[in-house]
Amino acid sequence: QRACLALGMFDGVHRGHQALMHACIAYANAQGAPSYVYTYSNAPHPEKVQHAGGVLTTAQQKMRLCR
Repeated sequence: QRACLALGMFDGVHRGHQALMHACIAYANAQGAPSYVYTYSNAPHPEKVQHAGGVLTTAQQKMRLCR
C-alpha cells in the first residue's frame, strides 16, 4: 500500500517540523494514501552531539504534539 511518511527526530515539533508534516498530509491526501509520522526517541540528535543539554521533548510529549 502507498503511504507518505514524515521521518525525523522532531524534537520540539517546531514550525519547520509542522510544515513538513502538513506537506506530508497534503501529499498523501492528493494521492489517496495514508500519512504517518515516524520519530525516534533515542537517535543521535545535534543537541546531544554538541553537548548543548539534552532533548526538548519526551517521546510522550512528541506523540501528543504530532497528533
